[in-house]
Amino acid sequence: MSVRQLIPSLVLCSFAGCLISTAATGQQPDPLADPRPPLFIGETFPIAAPPDFDYSGQIIESFSQQHIESDNVELTIYGQTLSNWVGLSHEESRARGTHQGLENVWGPVAAYDPSYIFFGPCFTPCAFTLKDINNLVDLSGLYARVKWRTRQSGFHNMQIIIKLENGDWFIGDYQEPPTIDWQEREFSFVDLRWQEFNPEYVVTEGTGNFVETPDLSRVEEVGVTSLITGNLHNDGHGPSSAARIDFIEIYGEAVPRR
Repeated sequence: MSVRQLIPSLVLCSFAGCLISTAATGQQPDPLADPRPPLFIGETFPIAAPPDFDYSGQIIESFSQQHIESDNVELTIYGQTLSNWVGLSHEESRARGTHQGLENVWGPVAAYDPSYIFFGPCFTPCAFTLKDINNLVDLSGLYARVKWRTRQSGFHNMQIIIKLENGDWFIGDYQEPPTIDWQEREFSFVDLRWQEFNPEYVVTEGTGNFVETPDLSRVEEVGVTSLITGNLHNDGHGPSSAARIDFIEIYGEAVPRR
């Protein structure tokens, strides 16, 4: 066998040996693979038009589980005004003058004003969270992140909140500020600083100082709040001071429940 014939054979044998070695020691990571985690929860909060709707006006409903697309995702709403409106239809709550909570709103010009969750009628601060009923989520990885589309007005900001498996609550310091138009943003959990959070009253608690970064490897719920009430004019339906969210996507690794 000539040297010219021998060299390719050695290369092939060496490559085969590498494959055997890799199989014996475990799968090696692909250096070209995307290191970012997959989508864990993604919700767009769809709203269905009533029969014979002419699409020239708004559709407004009280925000509820019916606006969650995934069968595996559970919605929880927090705040002091829940007893005034949860369980009532939007029409009932408005008629009683007790409507003080989150709405799902669809606008006739969807390209500009899509369906969104509206915080305006929250006469005390409101928050909502989403959780996968089958899994926790690991948000401790370098590339775990949130993507959302929001529009705030007045002095409102949108912030992320989390509940850990052990029941501890925290709010992240990233604040999506007021803008004239809808803004689509992404941010990473690794970049956040955290304060303790009280979901019953939807306020920060503790000393008010930032805490040591919590263990984000087993997160139970992820959600949003603006921490302040909507515009009280016209039962909170005025556009000048409120928070709005069109969709939210949470990227992290699913973790089976114990």
